[in-house]
Amino acid sequence: MASMLAADHAPTPATPVREGAPPAAGGTAVQDRAYPAGPQHGPDVHSPIADPRPRNFAEAAAIVHRWTPGPQNRIERLLSGPSDEVLLAEGRQLAERLSTTRRDDATARALAHMSRSLGGPDPARAVQDLARDVGLDREIDALVDVFGDAQRYEMAPEAATDRASLTAVLDRMMGADSYRWTGFRNQLRFSFHDADADQARTIGIMIDVMGEPVTSSRVRSYTKPVLDRYGIRDIRELLPVFRAAHQNGHFPRGAMGEADFLAAMDAFRREDPALWDGVLLAERHALTGLSEPEARLLALLDDLAARQEGDAPPLERLAAEVGQRDSVEQLLQLAADAHRHGADLTRVSGPRELADLLTAHRTRDSYLWDGLRVAAEHGVTRPADDAARALSRLAEITGSEAPSRLPVFEPLRRLAMDAGLGYSVERLADRAAEVQQRGFDLFAPVDRQQVLDALIGDAGAAAPRPPAVPPGLHDLPPSAHRDALRAASRELDAAQQTRPEQNPVLRRVRSLLAGPDPLAAMERERVASLESRVRAWQRWPDRPEVSYTRDFAAFRDAYDRAVERAVSGEPVIPYMLDDATASLGAREGGRGFGLELEFELPEGVSSRRLEDIARALHQAGLTGDAVQHGYHTMKKRGYSAGANGGLGLWALEQDGTVAGELVSPILYDEPATWANLRTAVEIIRAHGGTAGPRTGGHVHVSTHDFDHIVENYVSTLVHVGHHTDTLFRLAHNPEADSHRGLKHCRPNAVPTEGYAEIGPVRHRNSGHDSAVNMQAMTGSAADHIELRLWDGSLDAAVIQAQVKVSLGLVEAAFRNATLDHLPNRGEPDPLGAHAGHFRDPAQDRTEAGSLSFRSLMDEIFWRAADKEQLTALYAATRWATEGTP
Repeated sequence: MASMLAADHAPTPATPVREGAPPAAGGTAVQDRAYPAGPQHGPDVHSPIADPRPRNFAEAAAIVHRWTPGPQNRIERLLSGPSDEVLLAEGRQLAERLSTTRRDDATARALAHMSRSLGGPDPARAVQDLARDVGLDREIDALVDVFGDAQRYEMAPEAATDRASLTAVLDRMMGADSYRWTGFRNQLRFSFHDADADQARTIGIMIDVMGEPVTSSRVRSYTKPVLDRYGIRDIRELLPVFRAAHQNGHFPRGAMGEADFLAAMDAFRREDPALWDGVLLAERHALTGLSEPEARLLALLDDLAARQEGDAPPLERLAAEVGQRDSVEQLLQLAADAHRHGADLTRVSGPRELADLLTAHRTRDSYLWDGLRVAAEHGVTRPADDAARALSRLAEITGSEAPSRLPVFEPLRRLAMDAGLGYSVERLADRAAEVQQRGFDLFAPVDRQQVLDALIGDAGAAAPRPPAVPPGLHDLPPSAHRDALRAASRELDAAQQTRPEQNPVLRRVRSLLAGPDPLAAMERERVASLESRVRAWQRWPDRPEVSYTRDFAAFRDAYDRAVERAVSGEPVIPYMLDDATASLGAREGGRGFGLELEFELPEGVSSRRLEDIARALHQAGLTGDAVQHGYHTMKKRGYSAGANGGLGLWALEQDGTVAGELVSPILYDEPATWANLRTAVEIIRAHGGTAGPRTGGHVHVSTHDFDHIVENYVSTLVHVGHHTDTLFRLAHNPEADSHRGLKHCRPNAVPTEGYAEIGPVRHRNSGHDSAVNMQAMTGSAADHIELRLWDGSLDAAVIQAQVKVSLGLVEAAFRNATLDHLPNRGEPDPLGAHAGHFRDPAQDRTEAGSLSFRSLMDEIFWRAADKEQLTALYAATRWATEGTP
C-alpha cells in the first residue's frame, strides 16, 4: 500500500513537519481534486506550528545553540567504549531498579550510557537526580525518550563526561522541542497520564494559547464550552481538532481569553466543517497520520454512510458492505484509490450508490483488497501491494476464510511455521512476494505443498542432533520404583512403631486425665501423611503406558493428530468425562481441587449482561442464587464439597480487575464435575464473556496429606521451578498470542540454604503475585495450594488440562519428596529458557525442542490418554518470550 496513497501523504505547507522529516514541499495530487477545500491563509498569519519554512530539530539546535551537528570523533569514542553486552547488562539492572515500564534493549543502553556519564556510587539514584534536573522527576521513560532524541539528532549524549554536560545536552534537546516537553510536564492538568509525542506537543501549544497559570480548573473552563457545544467527548478528542485549527491559522500568536478561544474554534468549524469532522472521526476510529484531504474524504464518507439507518457505526457498516470487514482505514484507502482513478465521490447521491461504486472499484484488484483485509486480521500493518496480493492468494489456497480460534492453528500461521518463518504472517507475505519475483506463479493452480516447497526453497537448517537423555524421575526403572515403594513403607513402619500409646483405651484414659496431647496428634498426622505416600507409590505403575522420552515417535504422532483435528475443524484438545485424572482427583483417596474462572465483557456493555449470566448460572443449577456476590464471598463462608459436581454451590463473584469470577466449590474427578464445568463456560461465552489478557485461571489443589513435613513443600517448589518455562507455555491461553504476563504470577524462588520448617516456606511464597501461592499451607488437613500461573480460559478442555497438570505436579512432588532425583533431569527451566523457539516454532516438534515438555509428561502422567491431551495443549500454545512483563 505504500505506493497507493503516496501522493496523499506528501506534507503540505500547512502540515507540521514530523521529527526528523525534511521541510515540506508543495501540495498533493488529491488536494487538487474536488474535495471540499479549506480556508487559505497568507504567510504572515501562520502560527509557529504552521510555519511554511520549518526546520528539523538538528538544524534548530545548531542555529539556536550555536552547535554544529557532526560525529566529532564519535566513532572513535564508541569503539573505545564498553561492549554492547556490558551496556545491556548494566542497563537491564538499572531498568529493574528504576521500575521502568519499558524493558527493551534501547532503554537499557540509554540508562547504561547515562549512568556511566553521571558516575557516583549509586547509578539508579544518579539517573533519578538527572531526571529531576531536567524537569522529569520520576519520569524515567520520558528521560530515555529525550536521550534517544538527542542521539538521533547527532547531539552525542553518550559522549557526555559528567552530569553538567549531560544535563546541558538534554536541556538543548528539550528546548528544540519545547512544546512537547511543556505538554508532557502538564499532561495531568489535561486529564492525561500517557500522552504520546503528538498529544504532548498539542498540549504545549494549547498552553501557549492559554497563557499562565496552567491549572486543571482553568483547562476545564477553557475547553468545556467547546466540548459541550460540539458534542466532543473529552479533551483527548478535542486535541486533534485544536491542532488542525492551529495549523490552519485560526489562533494568532500570543495568549487569548476563554471567549476568544471559543470564537477561534467556532470560526474553524464554520469555515472548514469537513476538516473538523474528518479530524474528529479519525481520532474516534484511531486513524493516525491522515493528510487534510484524507480527513475531508473521511468526513464525506461518513456523511453519505450516515444517511442509511443501522445499529453499527456508519463507517464500519460501509466498510463491511464493500468487503473490508469493519476496517475504516481500509475503507478510506479504497475510497482514495477510487478517487485517484477518476471516481467523483462528491457527486454520489447516497449510501447505496457509494457502496456500489466502491465495490465495483474493489473488483478491479480484488486480490489486493482481500489481502489488505487478511493482513489487518492477522496484525500486519501496511503491507506492500505485492505482499498483500500474495497473502490473499495464500489465504485462498489454505482455506483461511474459516480460521481456527486458536491462533497457532490459523492456516496462514501454520503455513508460516512449516516454512520456517515462525508464526509470522508478515514474513510469510514478504517471502511469498519474493518467490513470485523469482518466477514461481502463485496464482496458477497450485496446492499447499507446492507453495510450501517454493517458500522453503533450498533453505532449511539441518535438524539438531537429539540430546542424550539421562535417567531421572521421567523414566524410573521398575527396580527404582520398587525401591521407592519399599523405602516409603519402611519409613511408615518406623513411624508407627515409635508412635506412642497405640492402644485406644490407653489413649482415652490419658486424654481424660491430662487432656489432648498435641505431640501425639502431630505424630498421628505424620503417620497419615506417610501412609498417603505409600499409596501414591502404589498408584504409580512401575511401567507407563507410553514413555515420551524413550518413544519420540509416540509424541510426534500425538502432536500430528492435534494438528489434523485443527485442520479438519474438530476440537483440538480432547475432553474427558470419565476418570479424567487417573484417580488423582478421586473423591476417595485422591485430591480435591477448586477453580476460579475470571472473565471479561466487551467495553460499553451494560450491567444487565452480568445479571443475565448470574441468572443463567442459577437456572442451570450451578449457583444457589442469581446474584453476583462480593469479592471472596465463598472464601469467607468456607469452601465445601457437594454431590453432583457441586450443583448449587458455585458462586459468581466480583473482582476488581475483571468483569466477574466464577468460583467453584471443592470438586472431584467425577462426570458431573466436568459436565458442570462445560455448562458454566458455555453460559459465560453465550453472554459475551471472554478470557481476555487480564484474566487468570487459578487452580487450588488439596495438600491435606502434606502434614508438617517440610520436604513436601520444598519438593513442590522444586518441581515447579525445574519446569517453569514449560509450565508457563502450557499456562498460555491458546486463544491469545502469548501468556498474559507475570504481574500476578511471578515464578517462585527457592533459597539456596533451603527451608528447615514450613513457616518460612509459607511466608515467602504467599500472595497474589506468586505463581504458586502457599498462603493456605499450615500443616492441617484443610491445606491447599493455589497455582496462579494459568491464563484465564473459557474452553472446558483447556481448563481440564490445567487441572490435570496441577494435580499431577502436586502428586509427583509429594511422591518424590524423599528421593535423590531432581525433576527435569536436574536441569533448571527458568522462564524464557525456550524464548528462541518463540521465533522458531518448528523446534517444538524436534527431539531437542520438545524434550522439556516430554520429560514433564513422563514425570506427572503414566497414561497415554493424559499425555495426548496435554500434547494437544502444547501444540496450541507458544513459549513465553524472554523478559515477559
